[in-house]
Amino acid sequence: MKRGSALLLLGLVTACGPQASSPASKSPSASPTETATPNESPTGTTPAALGFTCTLPVVLDNDAGWLSFPSGSYQSDPRSNVHLPVPGIGPVSKSYDKAFERWLPVPRDLISPDGRHYAYFDPAYPGQYPQGSVHPSTVHVVDLASGADHSFNPGPTGTARTWWVLDYENEGVYLAILPDGPAAPAGLWLLDPSTGAVRMISDTFQPQYISGGGAWGTSDPLTGHGPGPGSRLLRMDLKVGAIVSWYKRDDVEFIVSGADAVGHPVLQAAKAGSREIIRVTAQDTGATLPVAAGSSAPSLSNYIHPVSDSHGMWFGDTQGNVSLYTAATGITKLAQVGSGDVAIGGGCH
Repeated sequence: MKRGSALLLLGLVTACGPQASSPASKSPSASPTETATPNESPTGTTPAALGFTCTLPVVLDNDAGWLSFPSGSYQSDPRSNVHLPVPGIGPVSKSYDKAFERWLPVPRDLISPDGRHYAYFDPAYPGQYPQGSVHPSTVHVVDLASGADHSFNPGPTGTARTWWVLDYENEGVYLAILPDGPAAPAGLWLLDPSTGAVRMISDTFQPQYISGGGAWGTSDPLTGHGPGPGSRLLRMDLKVGAIVSWYKRDDVEFIVSGADAVGHPVLQAAKAGSREIIRVTAQDTGATLPVAAGSSAPSLSNYIHPVSDSHGMWFGDTQGNVSLYTAATGITKLAQVGSGDVAIGGGCH
């Protein structure tokens, strides 16, 4: 899990490959099917009543910039026009690195906890390069101080698969393998960026997010559809690879959409006519985060994750909304920036 603004990471993939773009570790797979209605509870908070002043980095499909509080106004930042030296890795795949005061062309998951390095992968999708061209799947680690780009080949994947960077933690870079077609990333490997050594943790687990010393995934879909939402949360220990059932619901399916500041997984669940955000704080212990009056649960995805800082837990969503959760106010919509994807690019400072 990222430090500072406490990053929260990955999720699942219900459709991968060129037909569905995937941000550096996430493809735009949808949340469980729903039509959202507000799940109301505490009294809301207006931006003017926040009691603090800060600017929040936000990333849109085709832009990035700053959302100022308490005004709630958005200003595009031309410095955010940054790109990788390889074909793009998907929507809202930028973030702001406070350690170096600069925008980076990858999601926050792919930045080291100290903010000094970031990782990316090439190609982003199986079959992204023209047929007949030979392009081995590689993982890159960039040193921000020197600008050096170190390339690693963790091992063969086959022609219809590619290495996929899931997360960058103190212990190294976590990888999965992304197959072609509608399929979820599978397996989990740890790359040591100082030596290039790779350790396999699992070759079958389908990770959606990493936090709190575990890789999180789902199983037991209620509707019987392919990779994606499930009704059971699984936790795989990152050190020993042991997998245990962590949380189960019989009435809703969910995806892992991130984690809170201390690594508790945050789930987006859906059932007919409603959407809810669930935080699982211990094994078999989860609760729906309350939503302030006049607001609604954000529409998350496997590539739009909450970000925690001293102000609370910030949510972007797939409908252009920015919300803040605190224990006192619940989830409160504070601003709307466009109508499409908006991701939180860092903490509010």
